[in-house]
Amino acid sequence: MRVKLTSMFFAAAMLPATLWAAPAPSQQCPDKGAYVQVLGAGGPELTTGLASTSYLIWQDGKARVLIDAGAGTAMNFKQAGAQMADLDAILISHMHVDHVADLISLLKASYFDGREVPLPIYGPTGNQLTPGMTDYMQRLLGLEGLYPYLNNFLAEAPDPSFSKASYRWVPRDIQPSETPTSFALGDLRFASADAKHGGVPALAWSVTLEDKTLFVTGDSSGPGYLKAMADEADIIIAHNALPQSYSGPVERLHMKPDAIATIVGQSKASTLVLSHFLDRTATSSVQQETQVVLAASFKDEIAFAQDFDCYPL
Repeated sequence: MRVKLTSMFFAAAMLPATLWAAPAPSQQCPDKGAYVQVLGAGGPELTTGLASTSYLIWQDGKARVLIDAGAGTAMNFKQAGAQMADLDAILISHMHVDHVADLISLLKASYFDGREVPLPIYGPTGNQLTPGMTDYMQRLLGLEGLYPYLNNFLAEAPDPSFSKASYRWVPRDIQPSETPTSFALGDLRFASADAKHGGVPALAWSVTLEDKTLFVTGDSSGPGYLKAMADEADIIIAHNALPQSYSGPVERLHMKPDAIATIVGQSKASTLVLSHFLDRTATSSVQQETQVVLAASFKDEIAFAQDFDCYPL
């Protein structure tokens, strides 16, 4: 069930227009209960008008887990009312630009957001096409990387003058596998499996909080073993980058609606959220066709995500 968001707008009519710019309205989930919010429902294209891929898990008004951080995430994260100081973990599905472009912006912003404890960042291992999570962070923040001035956030032994010696960004590599890799952080339980996104190492993720499980397919060609993760989910986010009419090589990277239906058709989930739209899947006519294909197998709510949509776990 999509939740109606709270929108707040403050005006300052007495100030000259040249001195005052109205703040954007906030787009906040309810402050009681557990929710997943779509920070970015788009892909790599700018023409959809959507931010690139990102999802945020909330509990009682606090941001707990961020999944992916494509372009536009940082702005939407703040507009949603989230704080980097509250996050327990960041999960990355793979290292394509539309999933990680805003990661460095968020991490830098966390310095000013009052965070004092390490922040774990989980992502896949690498290959010749994309770096793994640890290598990616080293290429960004290492002394020979793009932003060596931020190395203290990553280094084992930071400069003694560094004012936040207790705070680190802690990347962790996870090998994509058909058998899910599981771990826990406090009351959060995580599992990941190989999403099969062409030749790029990629992870599908599930997160369990308050005995409710979110499953995110990520960019995936839809291998059958993901069905087991989908079956146990209470809400599923599936990436919808291909229309049913498509036929071609991109099926090695993404699912058509009938492939999504195969993965989710027997799930106990009450909500299926479609996301990661490209121009070819963002039109109302294509989405109507997609709805028909999916509704033949998935009998509960099917939603087509927009930025800031919020769904209960």
